[in-house]
Parts: sequence; structure tokens; C-alpha cells
Amino acid sequence: MFADKSGNSFSDPIADVERSGQKRKMSIPSKYAGMTVNERLFDARLSGAFDVATKSRDRAEMIRLLTKVEVDNAAWSVDILLANHRR
Repeated sequence: MFADKSGNSFSDPIADVERSGQKRKMSIPSKYAGMTVNERLFDARLSGAFDVATKSRDRAEMIRLLTKVEVDNAAWSVDILLANHRR
């Protein structure tokens, strides 16, 4: 226990976690947080590769590229894209 200048006591939250045996993993924000898919692809220099994969309707490559730029549910996104952009 600790006490502040006013004499109020409080516990050390880090020591409490250590004693409880819990391990907290700090989450580090993604470098792509807040970016659109196009911005992510551009930032990763994958826009051209994604365009080629889209034009050739290469589903596996599209999913691979979206996964590289941390798009959640990449397969679902690709399926929607392919369904909406039929030849």
C-alpha cells in the first residue's frame, strides 16, 4: 500500500497484477490504424500488386495482400469485391 500527501492510501496496480498472476499484454496500435484499405495498400507499396490481382481475379493473392496490410476479414472483403466487380 502507498499513501499520497493527504494520507489517503492506495494499492500499487502493477504489484496487484503481479500478485494475481495475471499477465497483461500491452497492445501496440497498428501502423495502419485509421487508414482506409487504399491508403494501407499505398503505404505498403502494394497498390499495383493488388490492382493486378483484382484484374486477374486472383482471390488468394488479393487475400494475401489485404492480410499483409492488416485488413480484418480479408477473405470476406475480397469476396464482396469480386461479387460486385464481375467481368
